Amino acid sequence: MAKFEKFIKFTEMLSDAEAELGIAHLSGLDKRILYCLEKAKTEGRNLSFEELNQVMATPRATLYRHVQNLVDKGVVQKKKDPTDGRRNIISVALAIQ
Repeated sequence: MAKFEKFIKFTEMLSDAEAELGIAHLSGLDKRILYCLEKAKTEGRNLSFEELNQVMATPRATLYRHVQNLVDKGVVQKKKDPTDGRRNIISVALAIQ
């Protein structure tokens, strides 16, 4: 039973963290997008939509709609890559509502 209690505690801590960040209302896919973007950032990498699409196991059109929705909400931002003007870098904006 101790393992299950650890799972419950972890789930509660995760829920608290999501509420503190203001992302509890986002879908699971939206949270995975944020995770992938932040994970890449901690590794010193910036992701374009194409690179994010390669990392995620999600249909391209679905992923595009979710990323665009996050951009519209101000949660994610797109910026032109200073080294390649054809490419947009996607990052977490943390202007979460």
